[in-house]
Amino acid sequence: MGNGTSAKKQQKNIDQTLQDLQKNQSRSQKYDPFAEVEIQRLREKFRLLSDNKPTLTLNGFKQLLELKTHFFRERIFQLVEAEMTKRNKTDIDFDYFVKVLTPFHPLTSIDLKYKLLFDIYDINANGLISQDDIKATMKIIYSIQISKDKKNDDENLGENYKRRNADFEEMKEAFMANQDYLDSLAKDIMNDFDKDRSGELDFGEFKELVDNLDLQFRLNINF
Repeated sequence: MGNGTSAKKQQKNIDQTLQDLQKNQSRSQKYDPFAEVEIQRLREKFRLLSDNKPTLTLNGFKQLLELKTHFFRERIFQLVEAEMTKRNKTDIDFDYFVKVLTPFHPLTSIDLKYKLLFDIYDINANGLISQDDIKATMKIIYSIQISKDKKNDDENLGENYKRRNADFEEMKEAFMANQDYLDSLAKDIMNDFDKDRSGELDFGEFKELVDNLDLQFRLNINF
């Protein structure tokens, strides 16, 4: 009962946010679906992160709070770095800054959010998701979550710091070493969603895999 009520409240808040954005904010013609007021806020964030320079370093970009604390942050930063390398760029201008953030906007199409999530899991960027991609992504995500939990506990440890620190390091190492669990989970996913038995998931098959995920919650950021 409690979880159901919480989910309903969460969805109500999301719906209200979307309604407010659609009704009360004029859209930016150049940076759709961002509103003009959101672009103004992003320009200020960009100015602070770049120290008033016209471009932003990758390290500066990683300090953006909305992404720095995101569940998928490590893979998001890897994708941005890979795209910069592909373009032979060493810094980020404002247009690209907005482009990177566009999939996280509440009014962005769900397909663009699916595409971002697909890219997050497509570790080797070959347009298909293998069992190895799934395992590698899970390692990144869960090792980050374990580290985050450790940090939260560390803030309240006091004299027990060293003991708890060792406990969390053991937990992290145990997860990273548990290849049998990762192999089994990735295999089950492939058995259930690899419809053509190719050994990899294409974009359509991946969409079925993540269809029940709340992308509006995981991939929405209010700017």
